[in-house]
Amino acid sequence: MNNSNEPISSILFVCYGNVCRSPMAEGLAKKMFGERVRVESAGLNLLFDGASDDAIKIMKELYSIDISDHKPRTIKDFYIDEFDLVIVLDSTVYHILKNIFEIPSEKLILWKIDDPFSQSIEAYRKVAEKLKENIKEFKRERFKKGVA
Repeated sequence: MNNSNEPISSILFVCYGNVCRSPMAEGLAKKMFGERVRVESAGLNLLFDGASDDAIKIMKELYSIDISDHKPRTIKDFYIDEFDLVIVLDSTVYHILKNIFEIPSEKLILWKIDDPFSQSIEAYRKVAEKLKENIKEFKRERFKKGVA
């Protein structure tokens, strides 16, 4: 599934709590892919009932994306086989998904994105910019020559 020659029609972004990184990635990917790719996000644990205030602020400020209605979900809220790829935003979560949830390696992609939770607004800005670059590069690689 992780083969760059296979079409991608669905992506699940996963981080720890689904309040910062993965909702930001979901918002950016939805804007960049439009209707051609189903994009969702999840976390391992639910600690809060919405996206963090700073994540909401940065997404609106930098990209005019509104994630204020985001409701955190866990990986258990999804049937993983529905997704072509699971993009994991840190090594710890990646290893948990691979070893405990037994998601096959070929379905997982690891992006090492620092968790901005409880940090400065500048940390959120850097995360948003890194996510945008990663998604842009992913889109460039996967959508060239009609793939995906």
